[in-house]
Order: sequence, then C-alpha cells, then structure tokens
Amino acid sequence: MFQCPHCQNSLIIKNNQATCSNNHMFDQAKSGYYNFLIKSQKSFKGDHPSMILARRDFLNQNHYKPLIEEIQALLSPLKPKNLLDAGCGEGYYTNFLQNHMTFCTFFAFDISKDAVDKCARKNHEIHTFVSSVNSIPIQSGSMDIILSMFAPIDFDEFSRVISNQGYLLVASAHPNHLLELKELTYEKVKIHTPIHLKDPRFNIIETKDISFTMLLQQPDITNLFLMTPYSFRTRQEDKQKVFDKASLNITAHFTLTLLKRV
Repeated sequence: MFQCPHCQNSLIIKNNQATCSNNHMFDQAKSGYYNFLIKSQKSFKGDHPSMILARRDFLNQNHYKPLIEEIQALLSPLKPKNLLDAGCGEGYYTNFLQNHMTFCTFFAFDISKDAVDKCARKNHEIHTFVSSVNSIPIQSGSMDIILSMFAPIDFDEFSRVISNQGYLLVASAHPNHLLELKELTYEKVKIHTPIHLKDPRFNIIETKDISFTMLLQQPDITNLFLMTPYSFRTRQEDKQKVFDKASLNITAHFTLTLLKRV
C-alpha cells in the first residue's frame, strides 16, 4: 500500500523498517508509526502541542460521539476494504471507526508527529504515519475511502489515491458551529464561510447537517476553546472569559459531505 515519498516506488515493510528498491529506508517508531515526512516538506507545520492535548482531552469525553456515530452510519454500508484518515490528529475518529468497522483496514496520517504518536499508541491495528496531505505516500488507486475531518484537502492527491468509484467523506464546521462560545469570547461575532468542495473528479452524493447541544463544564469549555484556531487569535482578556466560565450550553454544528470519485 505504501510508496516511497522520495521516488514513489513501492515500500516493502520488514523487520520494523520500510524500504524501496532505491534503498530509501524508514524506521518504525517505538509506538508503531512511520515518519514519511521528507526534508522538502518539513516547512509545513502541524497543530501546536497544546491544541493536540486539549483536543484529545475534550474528545475523550465523547462530546462529539453523535458526529462519529453519524459518520459510521454513512460509511459502514459502503463496506470499504481500506480507509485512509487524512489528517487524523491523535486518532479519536479513526479509533472509533476501526473498533466498529472490523471488516476494513485503516490507515491514518497527520503532519504532526506528536499527534500521530498518540494515535499509534492508542490503537496498533491502525497503520499510522507522518506525512503532508500534499504528498501522500500511498499507492495510486489503493484506498476505497478517504476521511477528512476538519483537515486540509488536496483534491489532486485525493483523486490519485482513491480507487475508481471510491469515496471521499469531508467533515467541516457549519457557519453556526460553536456560536455560543464565539458570543462569549467576542463582542462582534464573525461567521465563517463554508468550505468549497467542488472538483470535476468528484460528484457530491450526499450533504448532511448535524447539530446537537452540549452542556459543558470546566475544563471541557477551556479544552474546546484551546483545540480551535480561536485560541491563537484571541486577546488574553477575551480568553479569560472562557477560562472563567463555569458552565455553558454550546451548539456543535457540522456538515458532512460524501463525494464519489468519477
């Protein structure tokens, strides 16, 4: 399934080492992942460690369980043999799906080595690796499904990696996502623009909005805030409003878009 990020030849995995015919070699980390991020790609940055920890602690409370259950309901009937989580973070979504879709082989990557390490430690049945979304070390046409959870999208690479008539499932934030958290933090709330998902190599099969309200206490309110980009764009005095809030009803609102490779 893997191809060399240097020369695109097939990688053979043996004795915890991945090697291609040109003798490019990659050692497996102790936690079980491979680092396929090559020097020319290392200028790309993944999530900050504080964001990774906050997201892990928040998601482990299963506040987003309605979302991942809806994703499983969409994907299970497709009976994929292989699924790639492109931008897996610390593996909450991948781990849930792997535990409930045992007929499928799971691959997962992120550009953050810290996040992939946590994903690998959580579930050794998932084939985890560090990579950029712009150059995925997976052989062409080998994945039945790519899952993109709030992660960057590269239609060129996705269309290459997805098998003929395979699927891409994108989870994105609806403009009303976490509206109460924004209203608590900012005097003037800016509603973000939905992502654009049109590409001639894919047909949109289904679009579904999912919304649910969470009654959150601390530290979950703070962790939710810290796992979003808001934490890096907000003044300290506005952050303090979040840190001081004891409880808050917050609406999670997502859009799921299922696309099929033409």
